[in-house]
Amino acid sequence: MFRRRKPVTPLVRPAFIELTDALSGVSHVISEPGYADGLAERAGTFTVVCQARVLPAPMTAGPGSPCPACHTQMRVV
Repeated sequence: MFRRRKPVTPLVRPAFIELTDALSGVSHVISEPGYADGLAERAGTFTVVCQARVLPAPMTAGPGSPCPACHTQMRVV
């Protein structure tokens, strides 16, 4: 008699995006769903991990100094 194996669910890590604030030049982190919510609002600003509202810099701008509040909340598993 054969036993059925339980299906193995792959470990899915949420994707994060780095946004540089156009006003302060600080690089913040936002989750993919948070980025999608910001796009849906059509306000031009996004709420990042540290709960700040960020006006993103153009993609041609390089990354700024990392936000301590965002980056301390991010952990690599």
